[in-house]
Amino acid sequence: MVTCETVVAAPPEEVFRWFVRPELLVRWIGIDAQLEPRPGGRFRFEITGGQWCSGRYLELVPGRRVVFTWGWDSGAIPVPPGSSTVTVDLLEHPEGTLVQLAHRDLAPEVRRLHAEGWSRFLPRLAAVVAGRDPGADPAGSGLPPSLRPRDKETPMAVDVTATGTVARPRDEVAAYLRDPTNDTSWIGGLRSARLLTPGPVTVGSQVERVASFLGRRIRYVNEITELTDDQLAMRSVRSPFPMRVTYGHHDAGGAATEVSLRVEGDAGRFYAVVGPLLGLAVRRSIGRDLRNLKQALEDGRGSAR
Repeated sequence: MVTCETVVAAPPEEVFRWFVRPELLVRWIGIDAQLEPRPGGRFRFEITGGQWCSGRYLELVPGRRVVFTWGWDSGAIPVPPGSSTVTVDLLEHPEGTLVQLAHRDLAPEVRRLHAEGWSRFLPRLAAVVAGRDPGADPAGSGLPPSLRPRDKETPMAVDVTATGTVARPRDEVAAYLRDPTNDTSWIGGLRSARLLTPGPVTVGSQVERVASFLGRRIRYVNEITELTDDQLAMRSVRSPFPMRVTYGHHDAGGAATEVSLRVEGDAGRFYAVVGPLLGLAVRRSIGRDLRNLKQALEDGRGSAR
C-alpha cells in the first residue's frame, strides 16, 4: 500500500468538491476529466496528452471520504484500469482538512512510481485550494518522472543486505524505523539525524544525517522514495557519493518481524584507500546495526515515540 497526506486550508466539504468536479480536479491533476460522482460512476482523467487514468467511484461521503478504482488505459504502466483502489479520507484539522490518501492493490514494482506521483500532486491540491500558484504541472512534458516506466536502476558498487528477526510486532518495528529521532539509538557511527521537511515522515520527506565511517565524517541528506506497510526506501539527494537504503519489515508470525537492512552505494573514490574491503566494512556495519535494532526494540528502549 502507498500512503500520502497533506493539510489543505479549507473545510472538508470544500476539499471533497476537488475530487468530484472535473473543472476543479484538472486544476491540480491532469488536463481533462470525465467524472460521474456516484457509486459505479466513471472516474477518468487525462494526466497528459493521450495518457488516461481510469476507474470507477466506489464510495462517496460528502465532506468525509472518496473511494475510486484506478489504472492506466495505455498500458505504459502495468496497472490495468480499475485494478487498484484509492481511498481518500478527509479529516478535520486545526488548519482546515487533513487529506489522507491510501492507494492499495498495487504490485511492488509500481508502488514507488505511484508514491512519488501522489507526493507531487497532493501538494498541488493544497496550493490551489488555498489560492496559491501550484507551480509547473509535473505532467507538463509527458508523464512525470514518478509515473514513467523506469529502466532498471543503475547497480551500485556496494550492495549489502543483512536480515534478522525481531521479537516485536511489525507495526511497532515500522514505526520505530520511520522515526528519525530513533536513528542514533541503533545506527552505528551516526552522530545526529533530523527531519528537514514537515512531519510526519512520508514519501518526499528528507532526513539529514551526520555520521562517522572508517575514520571520515560524512554529512548527507536522504529522501524517502517509498513508504509502505512492508518497506521504507530512501536515496541520497545530498551526499559525497550516491547511496540507496531500504528497510524491510515483514510479519514473521507470533508477534515477530523479519527485518532486512539493505545498503547500496558507490563510495569508491571517497574511500579509495580501503578499496575492495569497503563492501566487507559495510556488511559488518549493518550487521551491528541490525543487532542494535533488535536489542533496542526487544529491551523496550525502542518503543515508538
